[in-house]
Amino acid sequence: MKHQAILPQKSHLSELLIRFYHVLYNHAGVNLTLMKLREKNWIVRGKAAIKSHWQYQRWLRDL
Repeated sequence: MKHQAILPQKSHLSELLIRFYHVLYNHAGVNLTLMKLREKNWIVRGKAAIKSHWQYQRWLRDL
């Protein structure tokens, strides 16, 4: 792909893509998820978006 799609950090599509790549690569860490995500899409402040996703998932698990 010549140009990546640029997505905002707090969009529903960004959240879905983060979840998809996280599960696709067997619950990969932040850096691997970000690397695979950036092959086709660019999320503004992507690393922070992925970290906030993990904090939210931990919060749900602890309920």
